[in-house]
Amino acid sequence: MQVKHGLRAARGGRGIGRARRHRTSNRGPVGRSLARRELMAAPANKFQPRITVLYCRQCLAADAQPFEGRRPGQGFAAQLVLLPCSSKMQVHNLMRILEKGADGLQLVACPDNACQHLVGSMRAGKRLAYAQGLLQQAGLEPERLGLARGQGLSLESITEMAGQRAEAVRPLGPNPLKGVSS
Repeated sequence: MQVKHGLRAARGGRGIGRARRHRTSNRGPVGRSLARRELMAAPANKFQPRITVLYCRQCLAADAQPFEGRRPGQGFAAQLVLLPCSSKMQVHNLMRILEKGADGLQLVACPDNACQHLVGSMRAGKRLAYAQGLLQQAGLEPERLGLARGQGLSLESITEMAGQRAEAVRPLGPNPLKGVSS
Protein backbone atom coordinates (compact mmCIF):
# COMPACT_ATOMS: atom_id res chain seq x y z
CA MET A 1 0.00 0.00 0.00
CA GLN A 2 1.37 3.39 -0.95
CA VAL A 3 1.08 6.26 1.48
CA LYS A 4 1.39 9.82 0.27
CA HIS A 5 3.09 12.22 2.65
CA GLY A 6 3.30 15.98 2.79
CA LEU A 7 0.88 18.80 2.21
CA ARG A 8 1.06 18.48 -1.56
CA ALA A 9 -0.28 14.95 -1.29
CA ALA A 10 -2.94 16.08 1.20
CA ARG A 11 -4.24 18.60 -1.32
CA GLY A 12 -4.49 15.87 -3.95
CA GLY A 13 -1.23 16.60 -5.75
CA ARG A 14 1.67 14.22 -5.84
CA GLY A 15 5.17 15.05 -4.68
CA ILE A 16 7.97 14.22 -7.07
CA GLY A 17 8.73 10.59 -6.29
CA ARG A 18 7.93 10.93 -2.60
CA ALA A 19 4.82 8.78 -2.64
CA ARG A 20 6.76 5.82 -4.01
CA ARG A 21 9.65 6.05 -1.55
CA HIS A 22 7.71 6.17 1.71
CA ARG A 23 5.86 3.00 2.52
CA THR A 24 4.33 1.91 5.78
CA SER A 25 4.58 -1.26 7.76
CA ASN A 26 3.16 -2.23 11.09
CA ARG A 27 5.92 -0.14 12.72
CA GLY A 28 5.18 3.15 10.91
CA PRO A 29 7.08 4.73 8.03
CA VAL A 30 10.36 3.05 7.21
CA GLY A 31 13.31 4.95 8.62
CA ARG A 32 11.47 6.48 11.56
CA SER A 33 13.75 6.11 14.53
CA LEU A 34 12.74 4.64 17.84
CA ALA A 35 13.34 7.99 19.53
CA ARG A 36 11.01 9.68 17.02
CA ARG A 37 8.26 7.14 17.71
CA GLU A 38 8.72 7.62 21.47
CA LEU A 39 8.44 11.39 21.01
CA MET A 40 5.17 10.96 19.14
CA ALA A 41 3.84 8.79 21.98
CA ALA A 42 5.10 11.10 24.75
CA PRO A 43 2.51 12.67 27.03
CA ALA A 44 1.51 16.19 26.02
CA ASN A 45 2.69 17.71 29.31
CA LYS A 46 6.37 16.81 28.60
CA PHE A 47 6.12 18.04 25.04
CA GLN A 48 8.11 21.21 24.32
CA PRO A 49 6.77 22.79 21.12
CA ARG A 50 9.02 24.34 18.51
CA ILE A 51 7.42 27.64 17.48
CA THR A 52 8.51 29.70 14.48
CA VAL A 53 7.69 33.40 14.75
CA LEU A 54 7.56 35.48 11.58
CA TYR A 55 7.45 39.13 12.57
CA CYS A 56 7.19 42.35 10.61
CA ARG A 57 9.96 44.93 10.97
CA GLN A 58 7.32 47.64 11.46
CA CYS A 59 6.04 45.91 14.62
CA LEU A 60 9.24 46.58 16.54
CA ALA A 61 9.77 49.59 18.74
CA ALA A 62 12.03 52.25 17.23
CA ASP A 63 14.85 51.47 19.66
CA ALA A 64 14.57 47.66 19.38
CA GLN A 65 17.25 45.81 17.43
CA PRO A 66 15.90 43.25 14.93
CA PHE A 67 16.82 39.69 15.83
CA GLU A 68 16.79 36.47 13.85
CA GLY A 69 17.57 33.14 15.44
CA ARG A 70 16.61 30.91 18.33
CA ARG A 71 15.31 32.29 21.61
CA PRO A 72 14.76 29.99 24.54
CA GLY A 73 11.43 30.09 26.30
CA GLN A 74 9.89 28.46 29.36
CA GLY A 75 8.76 25.07 28.03
CA PHE A 76 9.16 25.87 24.33
CA ALA A 77 11.75 26.78 21.71
CA ALA A 78 11.22 29.82 19.50
CA GLN A 79 12.79 30.56 16.14
CA LEU A 80 12.42 34.26 15.25
CA VAL A 81 12.41 35.31 11.60
CA LEU A 82 12.35 38.97 10.58
CA LEU A 83 10.23 39.99 7.58
CA PRO A 84 10.39 43.37 5.84
CA CYS A 85 6.58 43.27 5.79
CA SER A 86 4.16 40.57 6.92
CA SER A 87 2.63 40.63 3.42
CA LYS A 88 5.86 39.07 2.08
CA MET A 89 4.82 35.81 3.71
CA GLN A 90 3.33 33.33 1.22
CA VAL A 91 1.05 30.36 1.96
CA HIS A 92 3.54 27.83 0.63
CA ASN A 93 6.18 29.24 3.00
CA LEU A 94 3.88 28.67 5.99
CA MET A 95 3.23 25.11 4.91
CA ARG A 96 6.91 24.46 4.31
CA ILE A 97 7.80 25.70 7.81
CA LEU A 98 5.34 23.23 9.32
CA GLU A 99 6.57 20.49 7.01
CA LYS A 100 10.17 21.14 8.08
CA GLY A 101 9.34 20.48 11.73
CA ALA A 102 7.82 23.48 13.49
CA ASP A 103 4.99 22.50 15.83
CA GLY A 104 3.36 25.92 15.48
CA LEU A 105 3.78 29.21 13.71
CA GLN A 106 3.01 32.70 14.99
CA LEU A 107 2.78 35.56 12.51
CA VAL A 108 3.20 38.98 14.10
CA ALA A 109 1.90 41.76 11.86
CA CYS A 110 1.43 45.47 12.34
CA PRO A 111 -2.11 46.81 12.89
CA ASP A 112 -4.22 47.25 9.75
CA ASN A 113 -4.10 51.04 9.91
CA ALA A 114 -0.33 51.18 10.59
CA CYS A 115 0.99 49.09 7.68
CA GLN A 116 3.45 50.98 5.49
CA HIS A 117 2.26 49.01 2.45
CA LEU A 118 -1.40 50.03 2.90
CA VAL A 119 -2.95 46.55 2.70
CA GLY A 120 0.05 44.38 3.62
CA SER A 121 -1.21 43.46 7.06
CA MET A 122 -4.69 42.60 5.76
CA ARG A 123 -3.15 40.52 2.98
CA ALA A 124 -1.09 38.58 5.53
CA GLY A 125 -4.22 37.87 7.59
CA LYS A 126 -6.06 36.53 4.54
CA ARG A 127 -3.13 34.32 3.58
CA LEU A 128 -2.90 32.93 7.09
CA ALA A 129 -6.65 32.18 7.10
CA TYR A 130 -6.27 30.39 3.76
CA ALA A 131 -3.37 28.32 5.14
CA GLN A 132 -5.48 27.40 8.18
CA GLY A 133 -8.18 26.18 5.80
CA LEU A 134 -5.63 24.04 3.95
CA LEU A 135 -4.52 22.50 7.24
CA GLN A 136 -8.11 21.73 8.15
CA GLN A 137 -8.70 20.09 4.75
CA ALA A 138 -5.59 17.98 5.32
CA GLY A 139 -6.98 16.81 8.66
CA LEU A 140 -4.59 18.87 10.78
CA GLU A 141 -5.34 21.46 13.42
CA PRO A 142 -5.62 25.05 12.13
CA GLU A 143 -4.65 26.24 15.64
CA ARG A 144 -1.03 25.48 14.74
CA LEU A 145 -1.02 28.82 12.88
CA GLY A 146 -1.74 32.07 14.66
CA LEU A 147 -1.81 35.79 13.95
CA ALA A 148 -1.06 38.57 16.40
CA ARG A 149 -0.96 42.28 15.69
CA GLY A 150 1.08 44.84 17.50
CA GLN A 151 3.09 48.00 17.23
CA GLY A 152 6.10 49.19 19.22
CA LEU A 153 6.90 45.66 20.40
CA SER A 154 10.09 44.50 22.07
CA LEU A 155 11.76 41.15 21.41
CA GLU A 156 10.56 40.01 24.83
CA SER A 157 6.93 40.70 23.90
CA ILE A 158 7.39 38.81 20.62
CA THR A 159 8.84 35.89 22.61
CA GLU A 160 5.78 36.08 24.91
CA MET A 161 3.55 35.79 21.83
CA ALA A 162 5.53 32.68 20.87
CA GLY A 163 4.84 31.34 24.38
CA GLN A 164 1.11 31.93 23.92
CA ARG A 165 1.21 30.02 20.62
CA ALA A 166 3.15 27.23 22.37
CA GLU A 167 0.40 26.96 25.00
CA ALA A 168 -2.21 26.72 22.23
CA VAL A 169 -0.18 24.03 20.42
CA ARG A 170 0.85 21.97 23.47
CA PRO A 171 -2.50 20.10 23.81
CA LEU A 172 -2.31 19.20 20.10
CA GLY A 173 0.95 17.32 20.58
CA PRO A 174 3.87 17.11 18.15
CA ASN A 175 3.38 18.13 14.55
CA PRO A 176 2.51 14.97 12.56
CA LEU A 177 4.33 16.41 9.54
CA LYS A 178 7.73 16.43 11.27
CA GLY A 179 10.25 14.52 9.25
CA VAL A 180 7.94 13.93 6.29
CA SER A 181 9.75 16.19 3.81
CA SER A 182 13.12 15.42 2.35
